[in-house]
Amino acid sequence: MEELRPDDPCVIGPYRVLARLGAGGMGRVYLARSAGGRTVAVKTVRGELAQQEEFRTRFAREVRAARKVGGPWTAPVLDADMEGSVPWVATGYVPGLSLEHVVGRSFGPLPEDTLRGLGSGLAQALDTIHGAGVVHRDLKPSNVLLAVDGPRVVDFGIARAWDTAPGEAVTRTGAVIGSPGFMAPEQVRGGEVAPASDIFCLGAVLAYAATGRPPFGSVQAGLHALLYRVVEEEPDLAGIPEWLAHVVRDCLAKSPEQRPSVADVLNVCGPFTGQDWLPRQLTAELARLSGQLLDLDGPGPESGSRSPRHDEGSPAASEASAPDTAGPASAPAAGPTAADATTAAGAPTSSRPGGAGRFHRRVVVPAAALAVAAASAAGLWFLGPLPGTGGDGGGGGNGGAGGAASDDPDDAPLPRAYLGSWKSVIKGGPALVRLTVGENRGGQPAVTYLLVHTHTLCQGTSRLRDVGDTRVLLEDATATRSVPADDCPPPADQSLRLGDDGELVWTVRGKPRTLRRADDTGPVDDAFLGTWKATGKGGASGGALRVTVRRGSVGAAVARLRFDGEDGRRCEMEDVLVAQDESHLAFGPMDVDRSRSDEGCEAGAAHTYVRRGTDRMRLVFADDTEPAVTLVRTRR
Repeated sequence: MEELRPDDPCVIGPYRVLARLGAGGMGRVYLARSAGGRTVAVKTVRGELAQQEEFRTRFAREVRAARKVGGPWTAPVLDADMEGSVPWVATGYVPGLSLEHVVGRSFGPLPEDTLRGLGSGLAQALDTIHGAGVVHRDLKPSNVLLAVDGPRVVDFGIARAWDTAPGEAVTRTGAVIGSPGFMAPEQVRGGEVAPASDIFCLGAVLAYAATGRPPFGSVQAGLHALLYRVVEEEPDLAGIPEWLAHVVRDCLAKSPEQRPSVADVLNVCGPFTGQDWLPRQLTAELARLSGQLLDLDGPGPESGSRSPRHDEGSPAASEASAPDTAGPASAPAAGPTAADATTAAGAPTSSRPGGAGRFHRRVVVPAAALAVAAASAAGLWFLGPLPGTGGDGGGGGNGGAGGAASDDPDDAPLPRAYLGSWKSVIKGGPALVRLTVGENRGGQPAVTYLLVHTHTLCQGTSRLRDVGDTRVLLEDATATRSVPADDCPPPADQSLRLGDDGELVWTVRGKPRTLRRADDTGPVDDAFLGTWKATGKGGASGGALRVTVRRGSVGAAVARLRFDGEDGRRCEMEDVLVAQDESHLAFGPMDVDRSRSDEGCEAGAAHTYVRRGTDRMRLVFADDTEPAVTLVRTRR
């Protein structure tokens, strides 16, 4: 944070300017305060760039894309002026330090607890960004802020809506946009940039946080050499803790289709706990920065002040500069940076690269290729109504929590007997219920649920309400994934209790479900990993079907399917693993991820992959509408 200079504006739009935060290739960033007392970061564009119509159009497009993104893990766009003589955009602010400054200048590689929190928060940030239909495209250490209540992803200077038509691309022809060393191979080549590109950047950022160095080296040895290593060579992962190394390696896969989802990263890092996630010396430094902020004189513009425009009377009206919106952004090396001043608790953990509900139109995939199925031979599926998704409702079945409950549920410990993974089958057909009960820390969701039926998959979280001697009450259920979209109202009136034989009883709207300890929570067996394709036309209705299985655990989207029809259609789907054993992987209905067809693609039914030897497996349909498909491995 720097003092204002004579050429800096006093007012930008409705915001009173307090201090400088930093500068980049195309603009300056100011700390400012609104009339209501909210502290914001305001980015202004250099005057000569503001005179270029192409730049104004691009800047306005970027702001529109960033406006779509919200949530506790990013810096929200609060206000903007695209029409004034000097365009500006205001985002939320919180005192924090950039990951680049912390690792590269003041602290060094992060400890494991901080790495877990960083990976969890960044994965959830990307889930929010991608769920808004946006690709960040410049996730790097200087664009990651470490705050007391969690990491933030900031600076959407080169982000754009990832489904932008080729003719609407925001970059100039031949331009490569991003930051060397933290760009995906397809980005270096100038190819299509999609959510998987941000996953590559996430892997590079986590490698840097764990080791203090970029995984492909620095630009000091030459830009072209660095970009060649990104595209062609393996990353240097020496020194990364073993539990993190494998997911970082997967994130840095050269092929976008081989990279994991945000849910895979979350499965490794765990939920963000929020408390004591930073080393003490960093927490103390952040407290000092917060104190500096309170010392600033900051009453907002008085009523009757000028209209919401940059102070055009100041010299900064023609000379102000802001973070680069068409090239590598340069965040402040130290001191507070823009970020959302909201709590990190309760962020969604959906793993879908595009987020729930991104496609408003359901599309049709050949049924033989994608309307796939469960394996009754595996004994994984039984039919029944899903709790919390309608039905008789019957309220009031929870009763009261026996004994004294905690006055503050955020601090109430759950008995260890509740913790862990549980699953239950419901007799009568293909349905499955799974719960994961975790420690209650910092107000984070205590329970993650997964409900599967033949044509429905629901994932979500619930928070702790009360802990009693014999019963735990839950509240604030939030759906994080719904297949089909919007088909999963969160379960209501929930409680947990332990049964006499060690089982867990989950009651929803008065209807109890008995669950037992799950023994299939580990990662997918290596025998399933790799890329597979249907033999011949394999039931793919005149097209080609390809399946890629990645490393991951139950609850994560570990498989991706692509169908290319002879009529030019392409449908891309992803699969959430719901149960497994050594010879079966059971999945819920496939989730539409991308469609390159006017007709679109529709999610298929629940299904199972059954191993048949070393390099063959069968895709079996849950609803028995189509014959099974034989798949052969093409790459490990």
